[in-house]
Amino acid sequence: MELTRAHERLRTAAVLALVCVGLTACSRERERREAEQRQAVEAQLVKAEAQADAMNAAWHTALAAAEARKSPPADAPRCDVPGVMPLAPGELKKRLGVTGANGPDLDAFMRNAAAARADSGESSELVITPTALAAARSPRARMLATRAKDIRRDLERAEGARIEALLKQANELAARGFWEPDVVVIVEAEAGSRGVDVGKKTFAGRAALGRSYVFSYGTNEIVCAGRFVATSSDTVEFVSHLGLGSGDAYGAIDRDLRARVLDQGKRSLQKTAAAP
Repeated sequence: MELTRAHERLRTAAVLALVCVGLTACSRERERREAEQRQAVEAQLVKAEAQADAMNAAWHTALAAAEARKSPPADAPRCDVPGVMPLAPGELKKRLGVTGANGPDLDAFMRNAAAARADSGESSELVITPTALAAARSPRARMLATRAKDIRRDLERAEGARIEALLKQANELAARGFWEPDVVVIVEAEAGSRGVDVGKKTFAGRAALGRSYVFSYGTNEIVCAGRFVATSSDTVEFVSHLGLGSGDAYGAIDRDLRARVLDQGKRSLQKTAAAP
């Protein structure tokens, strides 16, 4: 009886030892695989960043050449690059079946959302002044830099499936398909006072004018161009915070004009001679 129990203890110890060895081997294999994936992520990001430098240089070259050319003729076709032209005013309401004059201003919502994404660097659109253009990165290059930074930050603490997901994201940045067309809106001048009367709920409207372009990374050419004038909306909504006085109003008016600049810049786009 005692011998049998001793044998059982020995077998159990042997099994546990084998399990322990197996777990250690599995752990080492997982660590090796994750290390290789981390290296692959970094390699793809380095590749993507090198590609971004080349794309950014081509973008600057094309914009400089476009500035030396005349705008497309008035009868040139509208820009037909997918995803560039905003919907016609009221079209989104019609598609969603929203009726009534008191319904939400979906056009303003879409304008503001597009401008916010452009300002955050998470879109293929950029609103900029001529003096800032020389030092700027193209919208897609700027987006790539932001995403690469996020991937590297997440990679530091990622494990298992999360590393695989980050590798997929890095592969997407390094792929040629990442380089979709960019919209660049250059504000040449602004006019109008910045007067606000919060008590009367009125403000002095402002205006801006400039030019806009669509750059194709596929051909390294400006494929659409336009000149625009944008004015403030008739009504601008904002939330007033205690202690800021009319500061909230000024900020809302500035954001409104910036959103309309981007919107009108896109609506003015026409095909150039370089467009297919």
